[in-house]
Amino acid sequence: MAHEGNSEGMGPNTEAADIEVVEARPSRWHRVRVRAVKTLAFIVLGVTAFLVALVLGINTGPGRRFVADQIAALEFENGMRISVARIDGSLYGKMILRGLSVRDPRGEFLYSPEIHVDWRPFAYLENHVDVRSATAQRVVLRRTPHFRETPPSDAPLLPDLDIDIGDLRIDRFIAEAPVSGERRIMTVAGRAHIADGRAQVNAKGGTIAINGKGGGDRFTAVLDAVPERNRLDLDVDLDAPAGGLIAGLAGFTQAVKLDLSGKGDWAAWNGSLNANLGTGELARLALTARNGTFVIKGATRVARLSPGRPPTCWARSPTSILPLPSNSAARSSRGCFRVMPST
Repeated sequence: MAHEGNSEGMGPNTEAADIEVVEARPSRWHRVRVRAVKTLAFIVLGVTAFLVALVLGINTGPGRRFVADQIAALEFENGMRISVARIDGSLYGKMILRGLSVRDPRGEFLYSPEIHVDWRPFAYLENHVDVRSATAQRVVLRRTPHFRETPPSDAPLLPDLDIDIGDLRIDRFIAEAPVSGERRIMTVAGRAHIADGRAQVNAKGGTIAINGKGGGDRFTAVLDAVPERNRLDLDVDLDAPAGGLIAGLAGFTQAVKLDLSGKGDWAAWNGSLNANLGTGELARLALTARNGTFVIKGATRVARLSPGRPPTCWARSPTSILPLPSNSAARSSRGCFRVMPST
C-alpha cells in the first residue's frame, strides 16, 4: 500500500508539461538595416583597399611613368608645356626629375638633366605647398621664351596657399649665347615662407666669370614681413652690367644698379630706392611704410625705360605688390600713381 501510495504521490511531480517555445523573428525593417550596414561596410573597405592600392601602385615604375605622361599632356594658356623624361624615387617624398624640359610655342627653351625634389604632397590637402628642397646641379636656358599673349585677368598672381620652400638651389644656371650675346653661368640660392600674415623670402645669386669674362652680375634680396611680430626687413641689392645675363633677360642695353634698403618695423618703416641706368639716374625715391601701407616720394626717369610713358607715372598692375591707398590724391586721371616730388 505504501508503495502504491508513493507511486501515486509521485505522479503529479514527474508529469512533463508540454511547453511550446516560439523564436522571435527579426522584423523586415531590422533585416534591411543589417543588410545596408554590411553593404556599406563592404563598400568602405573596398574603396579603402582601392585607394591604398592606388597610392602604392602609382608610386611604382609604371605609376611614375603615368604621372610623367600626365604632366606632359598639360598645356598652359600662354602655350607653356612641361615634360619629364623619367621620375625616380618616391612621389610622396624624395624624388628625382630626370630630363625636365620646358617649352613655349616655338619649342624647348629651358632644360635640366636632373632636379632633386623633397616635398610633402599631402600637405596640399590643407592648402599648403611644402617643398623641403629643390636643387639642381645644372639648368640650361637656351633662349628667352616667347609665350602667347593672354587676356588680362583680375585673378591673383598666386592661389590662396601657404608656400614653404626650404632650400632652392641651382649650382650652374647656364644661359646660352642667344640669351645675352654670349654664354654665361650663374648660381642661384634661396628659401621662402609665405603664409597668412607673413612673407619671408631670402635669395641671392651671381654670374661666374668664364675665361676671365662674363661675370659681374649679382643680386641679393631679403624680405621678412611678419606683422604679428611687428617685423619688417626689406633689402634688395642688384648689380647688372651692360651685356650681362640680368640686363639681357630684362631687355636692357645699359647697366642697371639698384639698391633698396630701410630701417624700422611693420608699424613704421623708412627706406629708399636708388636706381641707375647706364651712367645716369633712373630713380631716387623715398619709401615709407605705416602698418602695411607704402608711400613713394621722389624723382624718377622711367621714360628712359619705355619711351612715351610720362616720366613721373607708375602704371598700375594687377600683380602689384605695393598696397597703395586706393583713395590717394596722387592717382592721376590716366589711371596710374604719380610719384610726388620729394620735400
